[in-house]
Amino acid sequence: MEKLSDIALLKELQKRLKKNDELSAEVFHLKNEIMEVNQKLEDSEIFKSHFISNVTNELVNPVASLLALTRFLYQSDVEDSEKIKKFSRLIFQEAFDIDFQLRNVFFAAKFESGKFTVENTTFSLSELYKGVITDFDHQLKTKNIDVKIEIKKEKLHDNISTDAEKFRVIITNILSNSIRYSNNNDKIIIKNIIFSDTLQISIRDFGVGISPELTDKVFERFYRINNSINSENKGSGLGLSVSKQIIEVLGGDIKFIDHENGVEVFFSIQLNTINNEIENFSANGNEFFFDDDMEVF
Repeated sequence: MEKLSDIALLKELQKRLKKNDELSAEVFHLKNEIMEVNQKLEDSEIFKSHFISNVTNELVNPVASLLALTRFLYQSDVEDSEKIKKFSRLIFQEAFDIDFQLRNVFFAAKFESGKFTVENTTFSLSELYKGVITDFDHQLKTKNIDVKIEIKKEKLHDNISTDAEKFRVIITNILSNSIRYSNNNDKIIIKNIIFSDTLQISIRDFGVGISPELTDKVFERFYRINNSINSENKGSGLGLSVSKQIIEVLGGDIKFIDHENGVEVFFSIQLNTINNEIENFSANGNEFFFDDDMEVF
């Protein structure tokens, strides 16, 4: 009888030890969840803090310039058409800078809140590039930078299917950096290869370059190569981190390749299948096709 009691006691102890282990595991799991929540809260607070300190300055100055330029136009009797064009270009540039910064802020906020969605559309890759380059016309002319676009494809037209708005944000951010760190009288080469399910892009500049140890750090949120207040290279430090997040959501990846002069940004995204493709399609009738099927404009 005593032996049975010992066995029963042993089983009870084993049962309680097992229960204790289960409770310990549950407590450990809950502790990790609490730590993750705390980390997210801390990251959110850091995000808000950086947003206020970094982005506010990037928005205040363009808005002040817009107010000054528009005030000058409506308060003065300007009849010189060239002067009006000059001020119009400046107003557009300031408005473009504001829109550029706000788009990155909004995308970063959507990622932060988990409300990021993808909306696929079909569009002409070359037409999108022309629109982006037109937006940067002022900066390109100021530094006398030539942008060359090359598109290699398996079909006659360059229609692709992905999220056009988000893809444009990627190109705008990377091209903006390439222009910012390029020297005067320089060039930027953008190469594209369109496959049936993938788009590969490299954006190569020949500017000041980047240290190899920074090629990963530049994708950190709010990171800027030169964070000093008086730096000529302005920016919120959100562009590349937002671009990286978008690219990953679109099923691709991105990396910086350091060259002896300048850098090359290489990235790829997954494309959606386009139904009912039209042979010999031309977006605007002005494409030029070569023997190697590379379109340059």
